[in-house]
Amino acid sequence: MPFYAFTLTLTGSGFISGSVVHVNGASRTTTFVSSSQLTAQIPASDVATGTNLSITVFNSAPGGGTSGARTLAVLNPVPSISSISPSIALALGSSFTLTVNGSGFVSGAVVQVNGSARPTTFVNATRLTVQISNNDILSVGTRTITVFNAAPGGGTSNSVTLTVIGLLGQVTAPNILGLPTALDIKPEPFFSVA
Repeated sequence: MPFYAFTLTLTGSGFISGSVVHVNGASRTTTFVSSSQLTAQIPASDVATGTNLSITVFNSAPGGGTSGARTLAVLNPVPSISSISPSIALALGSSFTLTVNGSGFVSGAVVQVNGSARPTTFVNATRLTVQISNNDILSVGTRTITVFNAAPGGGTSNSVTLTVIGLLGQVTAPNILGLPTALDIKPEPFFSVA
């Protein structure tokens, strides 16, 4: 879910033509509607990650001053994973970069492998990358991949599966002519029966 610029409406009293809305102390383009209403343009950068924004109004001298602050809570979305790449890894293989695609990723989002956080690189709101170490793929089986966005708001995404496969080899005995042994190696998924 991308974050968009929007128009914030403020209702109060004592507003004048020339009143300026401040977000965390920085002025924003303000439109005077009436002595009890203003609108302000809030850029997407103000709401790029979950936070509490301090909203005030400033009237210039003579008199004037800054109003009391009101809090605008910006909540992180709950992320969603649509796919990972690669989705299959080789047991005992080398570490590799996993790409996680989805939506609602924010700066600071963390990819988790079986619930444990891994150092994550934020690419954009729809893509993250994470280094999968060889310790994560020591054995054949499946790993659960999730993404976590911190509070305020936020939460844990749906899960997708990273499948770790092994190499099964088949050795053919030498023939009677003494020709070399053939070695046939191919990746095979691991299956277990309960």
